[in-house]
Amino acid sequence: MILDCHAHIFPEHVVDRAMEALSLRYQAQPVARATPEGLVRIMDRDGVDRAIAVAVATRPAQVPSINDWLLHLNQPRLIPFGALHPHYEDVP
Repeated sequence: MILDCHAHIFPEHVVDRAMEALSLRYQAQPVARATPEGLVRIMDRDGVDRAIAVAVATRPAQVPSINDWLLHLNQPRLIPFGALHPHYEDVP
């Protein structure tokens, strides 16, 4: 089994904006659209069986909604890895 242990994904409504910002900041060109579907396409192409899907919370208020989105991906080959923000105060 081949496992990608760190693959960033974003919800459809923010993916283009997020990818543009990350490309500008890190001068890196993405290899695919960083959505769950885009990740699975790349996994299929490269023979990856499963991936740990990492989402990013850039503000504390995003943590609950991002983690809820991750938990409801409905992509059996993606393993959700919860997002956290250093200033998020409602950690159980």
